[in-house]
Amino acid sequence: MRLWWVELRRLFGRRFTRLALLLLIGLVAAMVVSAGYGSRKTSENDLARAEQAAAQERSDQRARCETAHAGGAATPQRDRSAAPSPTVPASASASAAPRVSATPRTTATPSTSATPRTTATPSTSASAGARALATPTPASTATGSGTAPVGSLEPPLPGEFDGVDCATITYPTATDMMDHRTFSFRDEMPARAAFLAALLALVGYLVGASYVGAEWQHGTMAGLLLWEPRRVKVYVAKLFALFAGLIAVGVTTYAVGFAAHWAVADLLGDAGGVTRGLQGSLGLVVVRGIALALAIAACGFAIAYAVRLSAAALGAAIAYIVGAEIGLRVLTQESQRWLLTENITAWLNRGTKIYLSDCDSTGRCTEKILDLTMWQGGAYVGGLALVLAVVAAIVFARRDVT
Repeated sequence: MRLWWVELRRLFGRRFTRLALLLLIGLVAAMVVSAGYGSRKTSENDLARAEQAAAQERSDQRARCETAHAGGAATPQRDRSAAPSPTVPASASASAAPRVSATPRTTATPSTSATPRTTATPSTSASAGARALATPTPASTATGSGTAPVGSLEPPLPGEFDGVDCATITYPTATDMMDHRTFSFRDEMPARAAFLAALLALVGYLVGASYVGAEWQHGTMAGLLLWEPRRVKVYVAKLFALFAGLIAVGVTTYAVGFAAHWAVADLLGDAGGVTRGLQGSLGLVVVRGIALALAIAACGFAIAYAVRLSAAALGAAIAYIVGAEIGLRVLTQESQRWLLTENITAWLNRGTKIYLSDCDSTGRCTEKILDLTMWQGGAYVGGLALVLAVVAAIVFARRDVT
């Protein structure tokens, strides 16, 4: 117990650990600022306008869907942007057509064309040249008192509504039609909690690698073994101190992050809808996030312990990102289920789906979906950390310190 306490004090006494904690605080503060930036509460008028716009948009989509199923063109609807076109007066100018004199044989009777490209024009029986034509814009239709702008919906794309029941279209919602941003604690906090887990994992990896790498670089490991010759005990004490410190930092980070985001939502956004179910879900995200941070920190700790160099852990991370995350992903799609990022995503998000495309020689492609469960992702990450930690302990126990 005394050795563990000494290692814990040494962990937080290092300059790099303090710098890493300052970096973590700065990133959390940036998250809080991004949550409040441009956010404001939604008034009842804003909600009413958004609901009206969403209802109109859903109606338009249903009309396009029905048109696609019928195999025709889009039904003419309202035009949101076109301005009213000026109507041509019934009496044309002298240069356009001769003036018609009033005689018992020439009575002007308005005649409206059946097509939408003509408006009511006076016709006389005096001569063909005495007819004054008024041609409006294509967006106009004939009315008794003038022209009004009427647009048309965009024609549906081929296959756009295949297999879709037009009566069940419910997108977009009022939230999607808002003209301003509102930070919602209920909707956005789960993703932000997962991002906090990624930050903790990054800090844990860097601190774990530098923690033991500095021991080898400055030659203090040999002096420590003179005081406590049992190497496995020293190894476990250092790893346990790293875990204890990271758990304390993780719990504090999540507590401060949740409280700050709640304050932003209460002042500038939407803090409603936080049910017990959501609270329990966020609590599980916290547990999984701290567990992920411990596993990733153990990986950095083990690599630096085995190689006796902090830079080796950073180099291993870069080599993995370039060689596996980029190289294998490009070479073969099937390798995605074995990549660390995919398994981390599955662990944090309670499972994930990997979409693969299988194309034949003719260019026809079929989609294949691989399901990666939460427990598969957790077993992968935890197993990797355990293997590296055991290998590092064996190397440390058998290798000469000097």
